[in-house]
Amino acid sequence: MNRWLALELEKLVEINKTPHSAKWQTTPPFCLFNYDGKLLTLAGNTKKGQFTTPFFIVKAVDTKKNCALLELLFPFPIIENKHNQKFPLNKFCCVKKLFHTKSKLFVNLADFCGLTFVEIPVFDYLTKSRMIKDSFCLAFCLLQNCPPQNIWETSKKHLNNITTITSSYNYGTDSELQMFLYTKTKTYKMFIPKGHCQSLTISDLKYIEILTPQKFVAGTIQIQLNYCYKEKYYF
Repeated sequence: MNRWLALELEKLVEINKTPHSAKWQTTPPFCLFNYDGKLLTLAGNTKKGQFTTPFFIVKAVDTKKNCALLELLFPFPIIENKHNQKFPLNKFCCVKKLFHTKSKLFVNLADFCGLTFVEIPVFDYLTKSRMIKDSFCLAFCLLQNCPPQNIWETSKKHLNNITTITSSYNYGTDSELQMFLYTKTKTYKMFIPKGHCQSLTISDLKYIEILTPQKFVAGTIQIQLNYCYKEKYYF
């Protein structure tokens, strides 16, 4: 019985036991072909259902029994193919990333005649991003004996943001309202005359400070906070 395929895969297992190189963080992914020249495609399971893939990495090899334990890699993205019988490879032709899964399967290597390595990077998880929009309305009232007030501070996990601040100076005896907007790299000054409002859109807002008035200021500040929410998805 020809065991050359088992010996080749065994080499990959040994590579994975050595310190990882800069080029390969795990054993390289590959595809298998049977004696009819057809690509091996197996079905696996994720949290959201079943998937099919022709991409694998080897986890273990038994050269005596001529079998191997393969990990099924989740392909992304997948282009749905309406003519699967006529063009069987089209579904996977645009795959740019592969992801580790918990799906593993023993295969008899005697059923296959060859393999080909694919230069597609393999990742532990997929990062999903979506834009969140939050709105806040804050009222303020400061007297001349009040120290400068930080009336807003952005939480650390939302510091990468794009924020629109609309300040209204509605009541008071001072001729203008003075406030500072602090970001990661800059400080913005806003001087708002009594009875007026001003808007400013900035990136990476950290906090907002209103300075001590000469006598009395009161008004509102509307904040439109836009930030990116990232979530790790494991297959």
